[in-house]
Amino acid sequence: MNCERCQTELEDFLYGESSERLAAEMRAHLAECAECVALRDELENENALFAQFYEQTAIDPAAETWDAIRARIASEPARQIQPEPTASWWQSLVSGLLMPGVLRQAALALLLVGLSVAATIFLMKRGKDSVNIADQGGKQQATPQIQGPSPAVSPIPSPTTNIAKVEPLVKPSPANLQQATQP
Repeated sequence: MNCERCQTELEDFLYGESSERLAAEMRAHLAECAECVALRDELENENALFAQFYEQTAIDPAAETWDAIRARIASEPARQIQPEPTASWWQSLVSGLLMPGVLRQAALALLLVGLSVAATIFLMKRGKDSVNIADQGGKQQATPQIQGPSPAVSPIPSPTTNIAKVEPLVKPSPANLQQATQP
């Protein structure tokens, strides 16, 4: 064992809190090292001084004081404890909701709901003003027009367009199909 470890473990050794193996190593080191023995003696003197101080400053009440305390307790009339009325479940709920923390959380939740509704309304109104090609149902086509006769073209499907009911703009005929397939 080296001096550094001995000095670190010395207080535990003096209080008897170290293991048997460590205590044996400490005793062996203290038998050889004068510096660590001096530190041990210094700590033992400090512990003795503190013990003496606590003995002198400890206040133990005299037996007469305890007798006076017991007599005073016995002379007081016994009080009957009145059971407190219990609140109904709804009164407990309302009083719990009126706590400052709960009120702040509820106000913040209402503010967030109001902001989300206002943002949704704003975006919905802004969406009505913009042009949506898919909602025009074939009035404008997103693909470029082919010159000449074109095959049957249907409007661009969108979530608002029922694809099953949309009829093609140009009804296919055998002549139109032959023209579209020839180079």
